Amino acid sequence: MTNNSFAVNFPACKKIIITALIFSVFIASMTVIIQEQTWTTIWIKLGIQILSMIGIIIIMYLMFQRLVSDQLNEIGEQIQHLVVKTMESESRLKNTQKIAHLGSWEYDLKSESLIWSDEAYQIFGLPLGTEITFDIFLELVYPDDRQAVYKAYTDSINNNKTSYQIEHRIIQKSTGELRHVYEKCEHVRNKNNKVILSLGMVHDITERKNYLDTIHFQQQEKQQIIDSIQDAVLTFNATGICLSCNKSSAKMFAYQHNEIINQPVEKLINKMDIDKYHFHLSNIIFSEKNKSHFQILQIKGLKQNNETFPMLLTISELPTDEEKERLLVMTCHDLTQQMSQEEQLRRSQKMDALGKLTAGLAHDYNNLLGVILGYSELLSNITTDNKTIQKYIEKINTAGERGKLLTQKLLTYSLPKEDGLEVVNINQLIKENTNLVKQLNNSKININYHLDEILWPAFMDRQGFLDAIENILINAKQAILDAGEIQIITTNKTLNNNEAIKLNLISGDFIKLTIIDNGVGMDIATKEQMFDPFFTTKGNNFNGLGMLQVYNLIHNSKGKIVVDSEQGKGTKIDIYIPRQQQNNFSPSKHKSTKVEKNKDDVSILVVDDEPALCALAKDILEINHYQVDTAADGLSAIKMLETKQYDLVISDIIMPNMGGIELTKVIQKDYPNTHIMLVSGYNEIDSDDKIKESLSAIKIMSKPYNKDNLLENVGNYFL
Repeated sequence: MTNNSFAVNFPACKKIIITALIFSVFIASMTVIIQEQTWTTIWIKLGIQILSMIGIIIIMYLMFQRLVSDQLNEIGEQIQHLVVKTMESESRLKNTQKIAHLGSWEYDLKSESLIWSDEAYQIFGLPLGTEITFDIFLELVYPDDRQAVYKAYTDSINNNKTSYQIEHRIIQKSTGELRHVYEKCEHVRNKNNKVILSLGMVHDITERKNYLDTIHFQQQEKQQIIDSIQDAVLTFNATGICLSCNKSSAKMFAYQHNEIINQPVEKLINKMDIDKYHFHLSNIIFSEKNKSHFQILQIKGLKQNNETFPMLLTISELPTDEEKERLLVMTCHDLTQQMSQEEQLRRSQKMDALGKLTAGLAHDYNNLLGVILGYSELLSNITTDNKTIQKYIEKINTAGERGKLLTQKLLTYSLPKEDGLEVVNINQLIKENTNLVKQLNNSKININYHLDEILWPAFMDRQGFLDAIENILINAKQAILDAGEIQIITTNKTLNNNEAIKLNLISGDFIKLTIIDNGVGMDIATKEQMFDPFFTTKGNNFNGLGMLQVYNLIHNSKGKIVVDSEQGKGTKIDIYIPRQQQNNFSPSKHKSTKVEKNKDDVSILVVDDEPALCALAKDILEINHYQVDTAADGLSAIKMLETKQYDLVISDIIMPNMGGIELTKVIQKDYPNTHIMLVSGYNEIDSDDKIKESLSAIKIMSKPYNKDNLLENVGNYFL
């Protein structure tokens, strides 16, 4: 028995065929009877035959009735089975639609009736059985998408399309929630190609949409993180073909993003370093897969314009499935800035070391000059008619004075100098070099000014800055062989963290001074030595301290000088000077109360670790009737103060065991009636502001001093 309700019942047909054969035999036998018998016999036999025939008919009727009954029962069972199957299918369909958030609908265009499945009602948030029209459906569509949905449906009808599909948003009626759905529709057309019925499905894809949006956001966030990395990050396969790269890669190597993808990564490496790169890459390629192997090497990168730069390259393998190809990631760190900062640090350390060495030598040299100048001055005061001796004394004095100036320069260059600092306007100082400017203009050199009208003030040594500008302009003049041009530019510049780090400065406000000449420029060797003391390219008539002065002035002002020069392309000097800060320390002027006392009654203690200077000061003061003792350092001076009262202590600042600053603090505390005068070749005041304040009222006399200086300064304390 088949499941088809219209299948043929073969046993029943067999019975009907047999019955038909019997009936045929009866007809045939009747024909024979009629031909061979008399009428009486015929009627008798005919009656018998009729009765037999009636019996057969009755039997056949009963058999047919039974057959029809069996068939009807069988058809009924099949129909019942089909109804059960259909109900089960509908139930499974509803459950499937519910699980998949998939609803179905059909729209009869003739009657304008719209039929929804249960899940369609659920998706749109409407009660089951709610009457639905096309307009009601459109009202549930999110307003911004409504026009697009209407257009998609009507266009598919009017443009002979068999279907349409669209993704849009709806507002769920029951919750007011915004949902995302995907719709697809198939049209049924009549023989005139007119749509009579639309069959469609609606799929709630909100969860999938949100999940995909989350994945997209995460991927976008990861890409943003990778793109924000300053280093270049590239992935490539085992054949060396780049598969992806971040934005820094394109920026670092001066390519467009699409010019790196699907290209060999070797194009980003200097040809001289290719073999080195291959060697380190092979160590990873031929190692066991998915192991934590990486290689680090320092090579030169190659930009699109063939410019090379130092970089640190790291290569490692990305974990992948065994069936997939091997993937590697390469990170490139540009070392240009780091190496520049290291060079600046080395230069700064070099200059600091030179400064300390120069300061030490100048200090000792100052002491010797003091002795030479002091005794030569004493000799010059001795009356003699010997002109030759007077001439020799003058020569000694002249040489000593020259040595004094040189020593003062060395000390100025080597250590910070805080006295003499003042608030200045750099534009004004630049314009004060009028004499030098006239000389430059007369030599066919034009000076073009581009000065910011509202320039921030600076706090620095006024004369030192004038000397620095003069040195730079003189160098520029000598670099221009014939006619040329010098540009002087000032501007206010606020350095952010990245800009300040590159210059080894602290971020903030600076005055930027730029001086550009179109002279012959400098080679690398000259540029590296330009700030070294006594280095010069101008012959024996120059001492080479000019640019060292510029360097130390800017360095002591917490600024920066950057020189960019190349042979045949001129020189550009950028100077960054901090904007004036509040509470800049400026030592107050010396204030003292004079004591009314005769010279013969004034006792003075001279403290210096240089015996010759002590002897010189003692001789000068005793000749002028002062009572003088000497001590070699601060500790010795304290012992003498414990046994004798002194009106004035003249002390050097730098001494072994105990220096002048420490001695001053002891005297101020324990011997308040004793005056103090410090002696130094420069202001060696401690960096502590409290010490500065305590010493601000102390007279500081410069070394080397002569007789008149010493007597004048001592005389300021006594009437």
